[in-house]
Amino acid sequence: MSIDWRANALDNLPKTGSSASALLRKLTDYSVMMLKQDTLDDIIWNIVDYIGDKFGFEDCVLYLNEPEGLVQRAAYGLKNPEERSILHRIVIPRGHGIVGTCAELASPVRVDDVAQDPRYILDVYSGRSELSVPITFEDRLLGVLDSESKDIAFFDETDEALFVAVATLSAPRIASALAQKRAAEAESALAEALEAQYRQEQNYQNESLESLGLLAGGIAHDFNNMLTAILGNINLAQTDTSGDSILFLEEAEEACLRAQGLTKQLLTFSSGGQPVLQQGDMLSLLMKFGQFTARGTRLQLHFDFPDTLPPCAFDAGQIAQIFQNLILNAAQACAGPGTLRICGGVEKQAGLIKLRFHDDGPGVPKDLHHRIFNPYFSTKDEGTGVGLATSYWIARRHGGKLELDTAVTHGACFVLTLPVGNVAEQDIQDIQEGETPKTLRVLVMEDEKVIQRVLSHSLASLGYQADIVDDGQACIERYRQQLVAGDPYDLVLLDLTVPRGMGGKEAMERLLELDANTRGIVTSGYSENPVLAQYRDYGFCACLEKPFTRDDLQQAIARTVSLT
Repeated sequence: MSIDWRANALDNLPKTGSSASALLRKLTDYSVMMLKQDTLDDIIWNIVDYIGDKFGFEDCVLYLNEPEGLVQRAAYGLKNPEERSILHRIVIPRGHGIVGTCAELASPVRVDDVAQDPRYILDVYSGRSELSVPITFEDRLLGVLDSESKDIAFFDETDEALFVAVATLSAPRIASALAQKRAAEAESALAEALEAQYRQEQNYQNESLESLGLLAGGIAHDFNNMLTAILGNINLAQTDTSGDSILFLEEAEEACLRAQGLTKQLLTFSSGGQPVLQQGDMLSLLMKFGQFTARGTRLQLHFDFPDTLPPCAFDAGQIAQIFQNLILNAAQACAGPGTLRICGGVEKQAGLIKLRFHDDGPGVPKDLHHRIFNPYFSTKDEGTGVGLATSYWIARRHGGKLELDTAVTHGACFVLTLPVGNVAEQDIQDIQEGETPKTLRVLVMEDEKVIQRVLSHSLASLGYQADIVDDGQACIERYRQQLVAGDPYDLVLLDLTVPRGMGGKEAMERLLELDANTRGIVTSGYSENPVLAQYRDYGFCACLEKPFTRDDLQQAIARTVSLT
């Protein structure tokens, strides 16, 4: 943007004489006055007031260049009926009218007779002549200073030069004030955003605490019921004189298995619960567990599938939990006779199996959509609120997802999506069992005394000889002694986590360095560690999740021995 027009206009100011001295004093006073202003409003209103009061013009309007156009922000004369107010504020697009032309050209525009100029825009003050001067700073248009007069050809070169001088002196202060205003607005917006974020985090924290409270209360309730059944039946067996002690112990065992099931469900939406993948037919699993779960309810199942689904790798126990939870959820939702339609197929391009579970119950209220997968949140009296949360995380752990189809308006429809495809052979649990030898020597590494006693008795009852050590270092030393003696152990049973010593993972690495033929079974009470899900990658032959039964132990040993 050229500034030649400014120099040319300023040349028209009087250079000598009393009028020149008076004008110079006024401009000097104006400059001092500008330096005393702080806010943008103070600056622009003092500009127009000074032009009217000190320089003697009957009308003056200051336009600021804003995103919507040239906006009237300060005025002197008829447009200003009272203190700092504008009568019928207008916005002029850049390039329109005399003011808009001045802005577009970035140079003064002087019109002697507006009646002869088609660009003239009629406003509150109807003048006969007009002068518009741009306010620019560093080649940036800040606004326009405009004045009208009731007389034809009122403005001359001196007036134009005076307005240019005022605009030139005003531009840095206006630019500074605009920058301060934008900074203040940005600071305010940032403060509002931070406050909104804080409120959102507080709401999230409150919801999380509420969910945690529900979870803790639900766990305590369920486990207390199970412990009551276990302790009560054990006490009855201890004091029984009627011969029913076996029945009481069976009841206690059933309660223990229910507690084990709850623990597994909780692990699926904790940091653990990694699936142990097996190659299988998901449709067969769905049919089997679907009919079994619906038995005893008034829910009718309708299946709509192609003849087969492609084989894929999944944790049968965990996927069965999803099927069971979704079917029971539908049965509880219908609260009487109802129908659950289960359909699905393969999206070949995406490599996904998609199963839809659509019941004809009352559906999920819209305001609860975001809470439906929260642990221990339930809208049903008989519901625990664990099922859907468990199912959600099982799907996630399998690389899929479980969603509520919110577009369905009749009943509730849950959509389970799981990836199709085979997995590497080492990631699939070998479930073939061979014939177990009559005698085996087993080295057990377990730090809990009560579990040591249980394992010792269990292995003895199976006809095996068991040696017990407390940690990995002792395990390595004992195994080395037997290896040197030429009488190595047939297999080792290693606990994954030993708080006060070497755990099973490191111990197995060291044992394999001693003897590449070491056969190991890994055990653990929690499964956030990937070793259980991918035990073969760490040199183990089988895995056992605690708690496990004597039969589970026997099957794991059989699998281990069959691999040789």
